[in-house]
Amino acid sequence: MTDNQISGLEGLDLESLRIDSDFENISVKRVLNVVPIRKPSKQEFFRVVPGDEWTFQTWILDFKEDREIYLVSPAIAPHIEHELKPVALYTAYNRRGDYFLIYVPLPRDGKWNRWHESLHLIVTQAKENWVRADSDLGAGHYKLVVATGDIKEPNLPEVRDFKQLLDIAFRDRFIADLSHPIIEKLQGRL
Repeated sequence: MTDNQISGLEGLDLESLRIDSDFENISVKRVLNVVPIRKPSKQEFFRVVPGDEWTFQTWILDFKEDREIYLVSPAIAPHIEHELKPVALYTAYNRRGDYFLIYVPLPRDGKWNRWHESLHLIVTQAKENWVRADSDLGAGHYKLVVATGDIKEPNLPEVRDFKQLLDIAFRDRFIADLSHPIIEKLQGRL
């Protein structure tokens, strides 16, 4: 084969391979298919969607063995309450436009843990500002860091309501009865 020959392209009209310069105008729509349940990372600026309809108080089970968080029906909560956390779930998003649910443990016996209380205050500020939650191990709480620049709102996927977020976030991770495999693992039956 000579330098002028390209295998398989002999006789091909190069103009038939040329792309239109309008290729950048292809539009796409982001579809929400994953909603992590997590705390914001140390260097992540985030916002919280304001409005009571985007916050939800519930029981979760943080199953350390599988590194999974489960939503738990209040009907079975009394049977495994020592394994559960009462939390407030807040709808949040980051600069990339990724939704996630922040869980903030609620006070037990009317007393806040300092970490939980400080995260609750930061989440409240995030309804109005871009913020970060910077952990201060020495002081034993999160520090609020508010962005001083003008952060643009990201292109967010469409969301109908909070239930849609819960459905996606806890897909295959909802405990509705005591025969659930995770409950059986906790009770040593599986």
